[in-house]
Amino acid sequence: GSGPRSVVAYHQDHSEHASLLGAVEDRSRIARLSFPVRLHLLLGSSISEGWTNIIEWVGATRFCIRDVKRFETEIMPMFFDAITYQGFQDLLTRWGFRSLNGGL
Repeated sequence: GSGPRSVVAYHQDHSEHASLLGAVEDRSRIARLSFPVRLHLLLGSSISEGWTNIIEWVGATRFCIRDVKRFETEIMPMFFDAITYQGFQDLLTRWGFRSLNGGL
């Protein structure tokens, strides 16, 4: 193969994604989604919500957390409320994500 990929491939039902974009504050709905769907929703919202200085897609298959502290305090509570940053990293690993150059 061509080496480790930065993301695991998965299918996203975009109709669900679109309906949740306007409901970022509805944490109970977000909490019921699987980890990769929540991550995809977060990344898909990064431009419209103004989070690109914290987290964003980099190309088609990678994302970058640019500000870990702000990610932990501002974004994780909305999408991964009961998870520590270390737990978030562990979930990334379990879902097949790989860290590149010390970042994701």
